[in-house]
Amino acid sequence: MIDKNILLSRIKTKDKEISTKIWIFYGILILLIVAIMIIMPYFVSGNLVGSHVNSQTLQVKQLAPEDLYVKRTFEYVDKKATQYNIDLALQRVYPIFTYDISKTYEIINRLTNFSVNAEADYAQGLVDNLVSLSKSEKEVFSKLYTKLTIRQKQLLSTWALEITKDIVKEGYYDQNEIDLIKSNSINKINLKGYLNDSYTIDKIESSKILIIDSVISRNNLELIINDYQDNDFNLQTIPSRLISLTVRGLLESNVQYDSLLTEIAKDNAIKGVSDVLVLVPAGQKVLSQDSIISEKDLQLLKQVEDHSAIFSNVQIIARILLILIITGFSLYWFFSRCDYTFRRAQFTLIYLILMVISLLVSVVITYYCFKYNVSVLAPYLPVLFGTFFLRNTTGKTKFGILFTIQYALYSTLFPGSTFFTFFYLCAIGISFLYIIVYYQDRLARIASLIEGGLVAILMTIILYAIQGYPFNDLFKSIAFISFNIFSCFLLERIFLPVIDNSLNIPTVFRLEELRNTDQKLLSRLKMTAQGTFNHSSNVADLAYDAAKAIGVNADLCRIAALYHDVGKLDHPEYFTENQEEGINKHDELTPSMSGSIIRSHVKLGVDLCKEAGLPKEIIDIIGEHHGNDLIQYFYNVAIKDKEKTFNKVDAGDYRYTGNPPRSKESAILMIADSVEAASHSQKTSAQKVGRLISTIIRQKFDRNQLNDSHLDLTELKIIEKSLEQSLVGKLHTRIKYPNDEDKPNIKE
Repeated sequence: MIDKNILLSRIKTKDKEISTKIWIFYGILILLIVAIMIIMPYFVSGNLVGSHVNSQTLQVKQLAPEDLYVKRTFEYVDKKATQYNIDLALQRVYPIFTYDISKTYEIINRLTNFSVNAEADYAQGLVDNLVSLSKSEKEVFSKLYTKLTIRQKQLLSTWALEITKDIVKEGYYDQNEIDLIKSNSINKINLKGYLNDSYTIDKIESSKILIIDSVISRNNLELIINDYQDNDFNLQTIPSRLISLTVRGLLESNVQYDSLLTEIAKDNAIKGVSDVLVLVPAGQKVLSQDSIISEKDLQLLKQVEDHSAIFSNVQIIARILLILIITGFSLYWFFSRCDYTFRRAQFTLIYLILMVISLLVSVVITYYCFKYNVSVLAPYLPVLFGTFFLRNTTGKTKFGILFTIQYALYSTLFPGSTFFTFFYLCAIGISFLYIIVYYQDRLARIASLIEGGLVAILMTIILYAIQGYPFNDLFKSIAFISFNIFSCFLLERIFLPVIDNSLNIPTVFRLEELRNTDQKLLSRLKMTAQGTFNHSSNVADLAYDAAKAIGVNADLCRIAALYHDVGKLDHPEYFTENQEEGINKHDELTPSMSGSIIRSHVKLGVDLCKEAGLPKEIIDIIGEHHGNDLIQYFYNVAIKDKEKTFNKVDAGDYRYTGNPPRSKESAILMIADSVEAASHSQKTSAQKVGRLISTIIRQKFDRNQLNDSHLDLTELKIIEKSLEQSLVGKLHTRIKYPNDEDKPNIKE
């Protein structure tokens, strides 16, 4: 037993590894779970006396089959009346326009430049300020302007500036925005603020409602100019066309539609409308038997069905406490037993999100089951989706079991459920976890699915028998539990690849893909370093069997073993399994150089696997498969050379630079790798295998390579036994057959 204080200390350490944002997200998901469980009963509970009928079975102008009364007083929102008030409020919100100060200042500066150029009689300068005119219109302006007298030019400049300033202060609107608003049958606008004499916005909070046809825009600009010209005799001496071109050229829209302020005004108008509440007192008659049902009666009946809470305050508090206890204990158990530190946040989020999704789906299913008077709820509940998704994501059956038990505990609080619902869901979920297989052939997978289905059918029959449900709809429940199983498996297989690819999680299906020798790295290894490839395949078999024997992730061990020596791709000839007999490249090198080449294959392998996008779990195991152990052979050679050369020998130059194994899978690969290599280099016989394995494990233990692996002595003994059985099978000798000439001559 682990001491409670030690366990709490571990949890606190793990907590520090998770960011504050993630903890906030955890909290939100937990609150969602609690909220869903609290509101679920309100979707299905009745609030009618004499509720043998419901609104779905009745129609307007039909005779009411029985008297219906309201059990409890409640209020409901009259949506139609509320929406009517909202529509009225929105009709009083007009599109809001505001002054564009920067555009206003541009126009004022343009007017100043125009005046300066007019005094200098600089025609081109005048044209340059008419930014809103087209090229052809500017040419027309130039021709008309050159025909004016000096007096007319001064008059044009003076009046053009006054007209333009008046229009700018009043506001010049974009014609496209005006047309768009008018197309929506809106005849008024709201102008926020106004310009003072210095052309800065004054009283920004003030506003005035304007009739949209009265605002100045491109369409009515000519009328405004004509009014000015009609009221001034001197101005009539200047061609109207020239005045129009001048004013229109100097102007740009300096009032714009503010969609943000308009939407805010609409939101405020909606918020200002109170819901129209209708009080329905307890005892009010909803329907009278044999009376003609009206639309109003039917709507009231629907409202009564929708407001169906049946729990007292004490019951609600008790339910909340139970939900919090279930949720808190389950999360604590999951978080404290999540082995992979760097996956802890991801797995916990997946676990909580799966629970939220399962409960939301359960709400919908429960609602429709009660709506259509389904007597037995349990066969419809989607326990298998989250169970298998979590098990296949984390690679841990225990987490699938946790999900099943937690969901089953929640299910006892569903309306219409009993405590036997808990046993029903647990039996189905846990049995499927142990029945369904993945790495066998297709027929075996189908057979396991059928076996699980039979268990579910058997549990459904037992459910009916124990609970005393009528057997007339048993076959419907069997059909639905079968459909439930199929749907959960289908959805899990659809969405799991999306998650494991996006998060690069080594699920059983991802590992199955990596096992294919056509994968780029394995294919290169097979072509470039056949000896290393064969060695890796042998190690994979040994590691798989050993991991399976102690109940850890055997598939992860096998795939990590297949890739653990890909770092030898760069210099395969420096490793004995790839060398031809009698040729050793290390004979030409110093011991330190040889040691450097040997230990470099770990880092090269890690880099290659990162480039190939392998999951981090596999990369970590590859980086740890030699730990920081000593390269004993070359270290011994260096010590012998020291006696001749008197050079200093540093043991650190002959050590691997990785971390000692930090997981059971990593330690298994280290042991299997050493055992497989030693069995060939020392030409061990089947009879001496046990002694060899025991020696290697003891050496690893003595050199502190297994301290962080979490392996206990019992597991090491099991691993030793498994490796011995596997190696004996590989090293056994065949019986010697006589040559052909020694065979007796057998006549046919």
